[in-house]
Parts: sequence; structure tokens; C-alpha cells
Amino acid sequence: MIYAVIIDLIDTHHLNPMRSESESTGISACDVVARAMANLRRRPQGYSTIKRIYLTQNAAQDDLF
Repeated sequence: MIYAVIIDLIDTHHLNPMRSESESTGISACDVVARAMANLRRRPQGYSTIKRIYLTQNAAQDDLF
């Protein structure tokens, strides 16, 4: 579910999936999901965990094709 929301944010709002390592500013799809999860008091809430979920699921999607 988290991966699907990230993909939707990327497609709909043209966000980058993750923050640029060289920039600490800017909002990515993973940032939005992490903030939403925190606001809803749901887990996981951290950016790094959401990013890991995205990277894992994205790699799995790449393996399918």
C-alpha cells in the first residue's frame, strides 16, 4: 500500500520519489508519506523506513520485467 501511494504521488504531483542526497531541502514522495503516517499516528513514520520500503518494492518491480 505504501509503495502504491508513493507511485501515485510521483505520477500525480510529479514529485521525486526520494530526497536528493546533496540537498536537505525539498519534498519527496517519501517525505509526504512519512508525514502523513505520522499525522495519522500509523507506523512506519520515518523517512528512512518509507524510503527503504520504496527501494525494496521498486527493485522487486524491476525484477518482474
